[in-house]
Amino acid sequence: KIPLSRGGSISGVAFLDGQPAANQSILINLERAQAGSASFNKSMQTDGAGRFKFAELPAGSFILNLMKRFGNQGVGAIAKRVALAEGQDLVVNIGDDPGPTALFGVVRQGGAPAAGAAVSLNPAFNWDYTNFGTMTDSNGEYHILGLQPGSYRVLVRPTSIAAGGQTLGAN
Repeated sequence: KIPLSRGGSISGVAFLDGQPAANQSILINLERAQAGSASFNKSMQTDGAGRFKFAELPAGSFILNLMKRFGNQGVGAIAKRVALAEGQDLVVNIGDDPGPTALFGVVRQGGAPAAGAAVSLNPAFNWDYTNFGTMTDSNGEYHILGLQPGSYRVLVRPTSIAAGGQTLGAN
């Protein structure tokens, strides 16, 4: 006989801007975060109260990616690292416990506002949250809430201009 390990689960509630991410075309993607390991991805949509549950998961380190829809495009709004032990039923919320700082800005192309640009922030310090993202509005403006004070790598991915990035500090 071959002993089979019991799969674990990760469940919780997803939040965007302090509210449950409920039935708003928001997806949660789960990725194995260990380098060199086989690819492992699952996705689902949250329910009406922002709840999610991934079952039958192997033990390991994962990144929960909360996606937010902007028209027909999805942007990774929040990503959080979690560790799952063999057979563990882990309850973890995403987006309910970020920091007190926000970043606001305008993306421009040739001096004009760049509407629909994807803006992503990656902390340059050790934190369970690994990414925050949004898209610019029709005025090229964006805001990202829930940051901890510290340095972040800012990546801008407009569709019609070259991607660029720089490191900024949030206080």
